[in-house]
Amino acid sequence: MPNAVWDSPKLRSEADKERLRLVPYWTERAARRIETLRSEAEIASFVDERLDGSGFFRGVKGAAIGTAERVLAAAVHWVLLHTGAPGRPALAAAEAEAQLRREAEQGRLDAAAVAALTGRESVAAKTPAAQGDANALLSSREVEVLGRISLGESNKEAARTLGISPSTVRAHLENIFRKLGCTTRAAATLKAMTLGLL
Repeated sequence: MPNAVWDSPKLRSEADKERLRLVPYWTERAARRIETLRSEAEIASFVDERLDGSGFFRGVKGAAIGTAERVLAAAVHWVLLHTGAPGRPALAAAEAEAQLRREAEQGRLDAAAVAALTGRESVAAKTPAAQGDANALLSSREVEVLGRISLGESNKEAARTLGISPSTVRAHLENIFRKLGCTTRAAATLKAMTLGLL
């Protein structure tokens, strides 16, 4: 992201807006290259996602956004409301808090995360509960497969333990990755843990 765009009080073009929308994507791509940051890269890539699906770059919603991702999204948004962002000036503290709480009430941000950030009681929100939708996210067999994989078992070892073929384990893993929006076993395990599936 060029500094000229980042520091601009006004986004001049659609190209500038698109560059801004792709910041989480490029953050993930860059951080993923460092082995020890892969899990954090996955979480960081959700910084602009919103629970109602209005975020970017993936546009995922509800249970597809884990607890860590929800907290990070609310915290970064809180900071940007205070300090300003490309195309948006900084808000006064009270105005920033009111805006953050409105977004939680509208179901865009996690109500518990916003309450923790503002130091106030939880706001009434339309926030989809991660746990409530999580059980519908993966089948019971997919949860079993992910449980075995999260213990460090290979596809063959998990297949032997579960009494299924390694190719069936692989097919379940592909579905798990797609449903959770992950590309690695570690990221899928972390996401499943934040959703209360493991």
